[in-house]
Amino acid sequence: PRSLLTNDVVYGISQIILGNSQPGYDNRVALVAFGSSADPPSPIWTLNFTNNPTDIESALFNNPLTLDNRTNYGAGLQGAINLINGRSDKTRKPVVIFLSDGEPNDDYGTTRAQTLRNMKAKVYPIAIYTDPGAYLGYLPMISHNGATAYNASDTETFERIILQVVDEIIRDQPPISISLEDTLSSHFSFLSGNVTDVTVSPGGGSVSLSGDKLTWNLSGCAKNTVHTLLVKVKLKPGTELSATGTPPPNAPLQATDASIGST
Repeated sequence: PRSLLTNDVVYGISQIILGNSQPGYDNRVALVAFGSSADPPSPIWTLNFTNNPTDIESALFNNPLTLDNRTNYGAGLQGAINLINGRSDKTRKPVVIFLSDGEPNDDYGTTRAQTLRNMKAKVYPIAIYTDPGAYLGYLPMISHNGATAYNASDTETFERIILQVVDEIIRDQPPISISLEDTLSSHFSFLSGNVTDVTVSPGGGSVSLSGDKLTWNLSGCAKNTVHTLLVKVKLKPGTELSATGTPPPNAPLQATDASIGST
């Protein structure tokens, strides 16, 4: 049954989202199983937000989706709304990855899709294992922009699509609003003391110098982008280092609000 393929797909997506080990990532996944023709629309079952893949696996194994042939988009989206509104930690950005293998035959979900847009929760609809293009007339209506949907007719295509969607989710972040400071050690000074001593990568913000302190203002810079800073310094007069010695390091480059630290 397609439901078994769907379960495999859902578990795979969860692994991608939860398995990211990059610093700063702390994702959660919740599940909504829909299909019911209930009025008002309601999901068949849900799993609250978790970062444990075992929870995802158990929920899918213990709730086989082979008994309901209805396709109620509104029920799925309502389940997402309930989970997003009910989550205890509201600091994370909510995103809905909506999977369907059929045309809606009860509720097209447009009203609840608008509710999610108003909540700033983006919906990414994906048709899986369907006749190419068969249901893409309906899925775009519930997407975050009312126009975008994806069609995964086989596993290879699906994997490519989901990586594209996850990449877009990760990159779709508000600009940085932060400054970093660096204080030179007592053995060094800036080459001239002017901002000409500093080179910042394009789009990498601005820098100011004051005495032995450098402030790197990253406000407005894009996230998930490498920003580089090159600083010219010189050894202070009278400072001597042995051939095997190591100069003391600068004070750690860190955010002015202590939200980012580095050694």
